[in-house]
Amino acid sequence: MVAAGVITSAAAVGLVGNCYSLFLVPVCEELGFTRSQMSANQTILGIGMMLVSLLWGPVFSKLRLKRVMCISAVVTCACYFLYAFAGHIAVFYALSMVLALSTALLSWSPFTVIIGNWFNEKRGLAIGVTFMGSGVGGMIFNALGGVLINSVGWRQTFMIFAVIMALTMLPTVLFVVKIKPEDVGLQPYGNHSDPGTPVSGEGMTLAKSLKGSQMYLLLGCFLFLGFCMNSMNLTTAPNMRALGYSAVYSANVASAYMASLAVAKIALGAMCDRLGVWRGCGISLIALLIASVCAMFARNIAVVALFVVANGLGTAFGSVAYPLISRDLYGERDQAAISGVFTSIASLGGAVGPTICGMVYDMTGAYTPAYVVMAAITVVLGSLVVVMLARGSGKWRTQN
Repeated sequence: MVAAGVITSAAAVGLVGNCYSLFLVPVCEELGFTRSQMSANQTILGIGMMLVSLLWGPVFSKLRLKRVMCISAVVTCACYFLYAFAGHIAVFYALSMVLALSTALLSWSPFTVIIGNWFNEKRGLAIGVTFMGSGVGGMIFNALGGVLINSVGWRQTFMIFAVIMALTMLPTVLFVVKIKPEDVGLQPYGNHSDPGTPVSGEGMTLAKSLKGSQMYLLLGCFLFLGFCMNSMNLTTAPNMRALGYSAVYSANVASAYMASLAVAKIALGAMCDRLGVWRGCGISLIALLIASVCAMFARNIAVVALFVVANGLGTAFGSVAYPLISRDLYGERDQAAISGVFTSIASLGGAVGPTICGMVYDMTGAYTPAYVVMAAITVVLGSLVVVMLARGSGKWRTQN
């Protein structure tokens, strides 16, 4: 199941989410769009993730998850292929709206549930390895995309990527993914009870968690931190171009960042298992701050290298941390629903990030003012999150 999650997130999130910035400049140059107009596609994709995460508890968890994932896989491949024929910004927006929902129904929320079903122990490491797929996919396809766009053009690159997606993701979702270990006569990893004994999670309900002020403080922090993380992610290649680097070099930096992100997700999951969630998250947020500063001064190879490493560990927070935080602060009972709320709010912040950064670039010719704001947000709100995690860990046992 972990391997299936790696392949699916590499093909879906790695391509749809983490490679879109490669197409920003060539599409704008050929079709005459502004960067803010084209960046709005990334905003739409973020809103789709937000809606799916927000509705996961009351709506999508009640559907047959395997069937939803199979339909979403087919729709995702088809929509990505159709990008190649778009000639008007409205067509891009329409395809992005559908793609946003289908991709979200293949990635974080479904695999949070699946990994939660399959792992009682080492869940942080399992989530980190599963979600590293988006970084692996981004690494491979950013490097490949930089070459393909220069050689065959952006339209053909969309087609090639869609075919690759279909050949890897469709068989995995259709034939490999199993929602629960009981579906194939197995028990969760780390389940020491007798076979056939159900494992019932303990903890607070989503409704009860929403009655506390801590939840709303966390949601406010995740909103703005989501803005920072998604903006750092999706402006990597355009920022390198703005600093004067070539298209191929910028694509290679984006690819190296994705490699860093893939490794960082495993490292962050393992750190949270070993050191505790609050310490692991604290390290990740410090790395995000370092990345924000490096992005402003990435004019030599040493700073670029530090940016790549720090940005990987910093933005790993956006996929690995939320399910672990929800379990640590509120228990397992409604972990998927609470994690979905965290992810949806962070996705809302992330959704507006690329558009705002595109507007900043259109007005100033640089992304530096946006990075200054991101650094300030990370210092203030990142510190608040770490304090709440350190003080609130495990307290659901006495509040339940």
